[in-house]
Amino acid sequence: MKTLHKKKPFRLYNVLFPIWMLMWFPVLWIVLIPANFLIDFLVTRFTMKHLLLEDYHERAWKHSWKICLIGFLSDFIGAVFIFTIYYFADKLFPKELAHTVTYGLNLQPFNHILTFAITAVSIIISGLCIYFLNRKMLSKDPSLDKKSVHVIARNLALITAPYLFLFPSGILYR
Repeated sequence: MKTLHKKKPFRLYNVLFPIWMLMWFPVLWIVLIPANFLIDFLVTRFTMKHLLLEDYHERAWKHSWKICLIGFLSDFIGAVFIFTIYYFADKLFPKELAHTVTYGLNLQPFNHILTFAITAVSIIISGLCIYFLNRKMLSKDPSLDKKSVHVIARNLALITAPYLFLFPSGILYR
């Protein structure tokens, strides 16, 4: 006789998704793309201006669309890390801790030190991706020296990392 195994239901604690998952909804791209492009452009422009580079406005404009794409890709990589931990929490942690982790990642990253650490690691992963990918892309520009490439990539990583992953989306649902 064949036994039927019941699949464990996959539940989210709220009808709405947390902030870090909102990036997967297509309607938000209408707002996210221009906002991220503007932020990336301004960070790149002001960094180039601070480095006293000639034609900093035009150079920043030239690179900003690539920088914006790199930022989205890097944020997505960080979100995939969070989602993977969330999805496999019951396999990675004891039952009670798994519940705490999924709740924290879903609604309240400051609820438990582990959920805060997982979220912080995802921000660091995204920031490192932003740095290394922008450094690689910018180093192809012959008009930028190594120091300028490093400073621009570093500033982009530090300023544009997805700190919103830490936003306690649970407060939106109360």
